[in-house]
Amino acid sequence: MKQICVLLVSALVSFSAAFGGTPRFACVPNIDDGTISEFIVNAATAQLLPNGYVTADDRRRSFVQVGNYAYALNESSRDISAYSLNQSTGKLRALPVPTYSAPGLPS
Repeated sequence: MKQICVLLVSALVSFSAAFGGTPRFACVPNIDDGTISEFIVNAATAQLLPNGYVTADDRRRSFVQVGNYAYALNESSRDISAYSLNQSTGKLRALPVPTYSAPGLPS
């Protein structure tokens, strides 16, 4: 499980750098405890510095950030949770209407 998380974070940092953005924050779903870990990314070294976590109600399977928003796929409830991402602090905040239907069996 730890390897999957490290690969996901590496992919997020690489994706951000490849598209001209300075990687500043990374978020990783923790499937077993229902949280999403938040990290500050050192742009010079790519080192991850813990920045807390946000509690989630369901088993998060994947996570993607798009601009100031982030989305998490929920395995058990088969829906998608939405968050806003504070660009100054890297903290996530659940949106007021936090879930969207996911077609079929999302994984």
